Amino acid sequence: MNIYGKVLANNLKLYREKSNLTQNDLAERANVSVRGYGKIERCEVSPSLKTIEALATAVGTTPDKLLSTSFSQG
Repeated sequence: MNIYGKVLANNLKLYREKSNLTQNDLAERANVSVRGYGKIERCEVSPSLKTIEALATAVGTTPDKLLSTSFSQG
C-alpha cells in the first residue's frame, strides 16, 4: 500500500472516532460492507474514488481531507 493508503486508513479511523462511530456504523452510512470497511481501515485494500467520497460524506468531511497528511500528524 502506498503512503496515501496509509494516510487514508489513519484519517478514516481518526474521523470515525471523532464522530463516535463504530466501524459498523460508518460502513452502514457509507453503504459499504463492514468487512470491506475494516480492510480499508487496516490498509489491506485500496478503495475506489466513489468509496472514498462515500466515506468522506459519512464522517462529514471531503475526500481531500481524508487524504491529507496534515490531519494524520495531529
